[in-house]
Amino acid sequence: MHGTVTGNHIKFKGEHITLIPIRHLEGIKTLLQPVINYSFYIYRIILGHFRPSESENFARKYVTEWRKRFLSIKNVEYRIKTEFLD
Repeated sequence: MHGTVTGNHIKFKGEHITLIPIRHLEGIKTLLQPVINYSFYIYRIILGHFRPSESENFARKYVTEWRKRFLSIKNVEYRIKTEFLD
């Protein structure tokens, strides 16, 4: 059971009802990019403090392996198909 505003998840049209999922990924890119960016920032600070000799390797690994994936996070868009049977 989830407590939420039902107006966002239940749509009425005449005698028909459309249910929209409570959990969805819309806006995931907007959420993930700053979270991942901040995580890398914090990790670099910790690495610089405890293992400064590894900072250059971390930066190189980011550029060669992670940056492309990080920058290619896709947006998710939902399309609710409403076909009512008579």
